[in-house]
Amino acid sequence: MRYPSEAISILLQANPPLLYRAIKFNIRLFYWNDALEIATKSSRNELIELVLCYKKQFLDRVGCKESNTKFKEYFQKYPETLKNERVKQLKEKLRNEIE
Repeated sequence: MRYPSEAISILLQANPPLLYRAIKFNIRLFYWNDALEIATKSSRNELIELVLCYKKQFLDRVGCKESNTKFKEYFQKYPETLKNERVKQLKEKLRNEIE
């Protein structure tokens, strides 16, 4: 059996916590609220922007509009995340920090 919640908790319990990987794991599972929660708890703007960028890409591909009020609030706080090139910038920056 697979237990994604256990995998995420292991990533968060690592020293230092593997926040980027935990967020990406949540995004792959479409656990958008959990990904945003991890990012906001970390209080790193780059991680919050990363979640928003991926959510925006997903919504564009599916052809839907955001309905979650929490995400709507964050999209207003971080309007630069609505630009497609921002994802590449954030990924490069966060990957360089990991390695």
